[in-house]
Amino acid sequence: MQFDQGKTMEAIASVNKALDFDPGNSEAHYLLGFIRYQQSEYKPAVKEFKKAIKLNPYYTDAHNHLGLVYREMKDYDKALAEFQTALNDKSYRSPEKIHFNLGHLYLARDMYAEAITSFQKAVALNPTYLRGFLGLGTAYTRAGQKELADKALRKVVALGPDSPEAVEARQLLDRKVKQAGS
Repeated sequence: MQFDQGKTMEAIASVNKALDFDPGNSEAHYLLGFIRYQQSEYKPAVKEFKKAIKLNPYYTDAHNHLGLVYREMKDYDKALAEFQTALNDKSYRSPEKIHFNLGHLYLARDMYAEAITSFQKAVALNPTYLRGFLGLGTAYTRAGQKELADKALRKVVALGPDSPEAVEARQLLDRKVKQAGS
């Protein structure tokens, strides 16, 4: 898609053309919402995700991304409701991502125990989910559980040593070592 190639305006034009042809295309509304979300245009993103959901109430990706938008807007109760709706889809192929998003929602609310539980569910569903282990390490750090944080962060490095997540995990581990030495 053009958006993936950095051609945002062309992507928006293509999606709008698809919507001119078929205004009831829930995937086109979802794509437009996703583009708006990526551009930090949250109100237009909400509008498009809601249209996608109205056309297809079982559109799990739309619920998940609407939850992300609400989280960015700090409307945490609405975000939680959307993530919970998304989790109701037992056939969804990537539920670990929803648990990951829930974990970050709880971190934003300083609800560390709930964040830890959500990240634990994410990595239990996908034992190679680097972002899940990184989130778990972050949650443990904020909860003051240093040993568990270190273990989760080391797991990120072990699973994906050359990944961007491993770079971030190493930075967090290095920061903790420096703090312990001061």
